[in-house]
Amino acid sequence: MDKGYILTEKGRRKLKIGVISGVFDLIHKGHITALNEAKRKCDMLIVIIARDETVKKRKGRKPINNEEKRLYVVNSLKPVDLAMLGDLNDFKKPILKILPDKVFLGYDQSLPEEVREIAKKFEVERLKTYVPGESTTNLVNRIMAFRKEKREI
Repeated sequence: MDKGYILTEKGRRKLKIGVISGVFDLIHKGHITALNEAKRKCDMLIVIIARDETVKKRKGRKPINNEEKRLYVVNSLKPVDLAMLGDLNDFKKPILKILPDKVFLGYDQSLPEEVREIAKKFEVERLKTYVPGESTTNLVNRIMAFRKEKREI
């Protein structure tokens, strides 16, 4: 979804741009809380969505929702000014293209090795928002338990 943004040099100097990245597969309260916190700390929040193949390499499985669906959903969220797909081969490529003022990390994320070498160009901030019990894994487990419970009735 194209929101029609064009960022000029003049605008770039005035706006504080923040970037956060992740899979954002099954959106839950933890995701929304983190995105809201990140948005409060910048003028423009850009979300980099992990590609399906990248998720498969890192987690051993593809996400439940494909990258196009995840991109559409995240682009529709209120705190998100722009969502874009990450690069298949180079994790730092979108970050170098955006040149953010801040890169936000979720409470459970670490800065990828590939990005550490360029991290001096921007501020890295770990978001403090943690919502107990809210994770994609917990959500999947609750759905599976609900389905099992329903079958037993």
